[in-house]
Amino acid sequence: MSDKATTATKRRAGGNTRDRIVTTALRLFATEGIDTVTLRRISAESGSANTAAVHYHFRNKAGLIDAILEFLDDRVWRPGRERLAEAIDRDAPLRELLVVGLWPFKMTVFDFPWGAQAQGFSFQLATSNDERLRAALAAVKDPHLDLLKDAVREHLPALPEEVFEQRWLFFRTEAFAGQWVRSKVFRLTQQGDWQWSPQTEREYLIRYLDYVVGGLTAPVSERIPAQLQALGAADNGAPRDRSSVH
Repeated sequence: MSDKATTATKRRAGGNTRDRIVTTALRLFATEGIDTVTLRRISAESGSANTAAVHYHFRNKAGLIDAILEFLDDRVWRPGRERLAEAIDRDAPLRELLVVGLWPFKMTVFDFPWGAQAQGFSFQLATSNDERLRAALAAVKDPHLDLLKDAVREHLPALPEEVFEQRWLFFRTEAFAGQWVRSKVFRLTQQGDWQWSPQTEREYLIRYLDYVVGGLTAPVSERIPAQLQALGAADNGAPRDRSSVH
């Protein structure tokens, strides 16, 4: 084998090792958390004979996390922004716009074998105590969210700004964490017999879109219902006799 062929083979092998490390780390970080998983374990579970493989390719855990985010940006966030921009350019209706905009958050689970793990990994970063990790995630996901938010706002010109911001917060929280967190809670607390499947995820997404479209376009209440006024009227936080509240 020529020196050039040998070098090309080594590069392919190195690239394969690097990719295996990235997808292995994605899985472990998503399911067990960023802080609890060691680099030695990632090297071992990626099938590398060298227990220091992560150090060789990424130097440290921060470098590995940056590589995972780059991997997700290449395969999820950047293509997602392109799809969203195309939908905006052709003036897609609100529901279709939301479907396209939600793809990086909710639908990668159908398109990639690591799609669910990508959601879990992103949630781990978003809820981390490490500000650098949260900022690194924001750098790849926020351009997509900002583009979607501006496009949705244009569909709702009559909605007061403060109402839109509150409804957008509901939408964003559910989009990023909702079903992933609930499924984890159900597993940990053994509530009911709920189990994830592609079918349950599709059904959830249909209902979620109904909820989002309905919530964003709902009329704005001008008055606080009497029941809520009564509940909020306790003096100095003292317990109330709720028997009169119906």
